[in-house]
Amino acid sequence: MNTVGTVRGLFGAGLVCLDIIKTDKKTYYYNGGSCGNIVAALSLLGWRNAVLVDQYKDEAAKILNHNLKLLGVKRIELAGSSFATPRIVEELSSANGGIHRFLLSCPKCGSQLPRLRPLREKAVRDLELNGFNVFYTDRSSRGIACLRKIFKAKGSWAIYEPNSSRNLGSLITNALNSHIVKFSSEKVSATVADNLRDKAISGSLLLIVRTLGKEGLVFSYRYKGNKMSKWIHMGVQHAPSFVDAAGAGDWCTAGLLYSLIGKYEHPRRYLVKEDVKAALHYGQALAAISCGFVGAQGLIYADVGEDIEQSLLGTRNRASHKGIIPAEPPININNDFCDFCLLKKPDAIGE
Repeated sequence: MNTVGTVRGLFGAGLVCLDIIKTDKKTYYYNGGSCGNIVAALSLLGWRNAVLVDQYKDEAAKILNHNLKLLGVKRIELAGSSFATPRIVEELSSANGGIHRFLLSCPKCGSQLPRLRPLREKAVRDLELNGFNVFYTDRSSRGIACLRKIFKAKGSWAIYEPNSSRNLGSLITNALNSHIVKFSSEKVSATVADNLRDKAISGSLLLIVRTLGKEGLVFSYRYKGNKMSKWIHMGVQHAPSFVDAAGAGDWCTAGLLYSLIGKYEHPRRYLVKEDVKAALHYGQALAAISCGFVGAQGLIYADVGEDIEQSLLGTRNRASHKGIIPAEPPININNDFCDFCLLKKPDAIGE
């Protein structure tokens, strides 16, 4: 896959966390969160990206920041906002065919894992936001809406991947104000997707993608004549080897953006069907390959074969694999802290 055009830049605001992946043999500490995965994957492919984060200063932050730096992702910290780094635990069992489950509390010490805090509007007003032609988010808040408005005014793409459809009104509003929206059938029903497609003509939307797991995906795009197409189905691309499906959807998004925005630096009034299909095909290929490795970002650190290197990851403008080794937790951590989740143990709090 060759890079098309000039190097692109994405600004991400959303879930960037530490993924703690517990397998039968080892525990991995990778960066995660949909926003974190997107900036990492596109940086690997040669884009120059930045991500908005709070001022995390704990042991988890040392790992998170190290891994961002390795890939050349610029970290933009919010002023005066020092919080605990968000964490998610993934338990992956090979005995269950690579089935994983996500935990929001530590299985070792029982601590509730820190969550992402909503982004406030006043926190983003004075940020330096030049040099990016893509804005990506997987969350909704007043701060996110403010950022989206700023980037759209600059002529940048606005990408939205809702993490749930619990607040239907918010999902529709945020989607209609974006250029590309993508979600899974597990999170957004066909009825909601149809509703969004019907309303899309009155908003900014150029492309809606709904993934269907083993059934592939469907998409609807704005074509010449200012109309949204019917749902178009694309079958799944099967993984050559399967270890873990976590993050596969994020790799699909990264491939879609890399290919489509590689061709169209700025949003257009309409899209071309074959361009969309080619971009989604590339995204599906990356998603399939990613399933062969542990964790959402396992592909980044893997020693892949030459065929994958040349056909999928490419050679032009891509970050080198050499030296990309994820950080590890400290060997001798203070006894007051859990050596698994790196949080202060419940019985040590307040001492």
